[in-house]
Amino acid sequence: MGVSAAVTRHTCSDGSSVPMAVSLTEAAAAGKRQIVVCCTPVRPGYAAGQPVAQTSQGGAAGQLSELCNQCHLHTIDQTMRIIGQDIHDNVGQILTSAALMAGMLEESLRRRKQAEASMAGQLSGQLRSAIGKMRDISHLLHPIGAEAMSLPALLAAVVKQVRASTCIDAQLVGDWTDAAIGAETTVQIYRIAQEAVNNIMRHSEATSMTISGQVLDGTIRIAITDNGRGLESGVQQAGLGLTTMQARATKIGGSLRFITPSGGGTTVELLLGLNHGAIK
Repeated sequence: MGVSAAVTRHTCSDGSSVPMAVSLTEAAAAGKRQIVVCCTPVRPGYAAGQPVAQTSQGGAAGQLSELCNQCHLHTIDQTMRIIGQDIHDNVGQILTSAALMAGMLEESLRRRKQAEASMAGQLSGQLRSAIGKMRDISHLLHPIGAEAMSLPALLAAVVKQVRASTCIDAQLVGDWTDAAIGAETTVQIYRIAQEAVNNIMRHSEATSMTISGQVLDGTIRIAITDNGRGLESGVQQAGLGLTTMQARATKIGGSLRFITPSGGGTTVELLLGLNHGAIK
């Protein structure tokens, strides 16, 4: 992996802007692979030991929290890319080699009319199926060219994965005007939808779900709705996944809320004004 670095500009609550360098370095310690994350505010005249950010209202602590959230999101996204790439390159290569060997074994056994040929054929088929699922997982973790894909295309891939791996009836509906949505906003909405859908599959016991999108009065509304058992009291404020979703929404200038009607089910609603960076 080496070193992966990026510089991102963080807009603080008072409107000031703080450049922040985030780097990920792969290291080995005690035989274990580790990823070291370094986040550094970079400003003219910045020196170690100075406050990260200051405002006329004395909001340095709040801005530090915002910077930490942004660093946290960048770390998650970079780690997902690394894992997705490793699965594709390393695990994929091993499974492909095993599938080829199983195919050769099946052919050899069939030529000799051995009864085990059928079992070798089943093994070959299972390995090919595993390769397909591995590619799907790799793409979800690290969708190649995601920044260049439209939001409906990315969300359609999420729905396709739900249909392929569960019995949930998943649908994608809405009046999309995605041409005006910027690349960074598109990726963050995609990640929010991914986490919401993962929660549905793991916890909701839902039989159907819908991802819908529309633009009304200059506001983009994305809703992920299911007919499951709903969120328990207090859950909306707990859990790393939900916290990360909230941080992603904040990063792109949106608001996120979790709606659980009395009749059951849950709706994750993202509202984003077109004047908050969604326009390219």
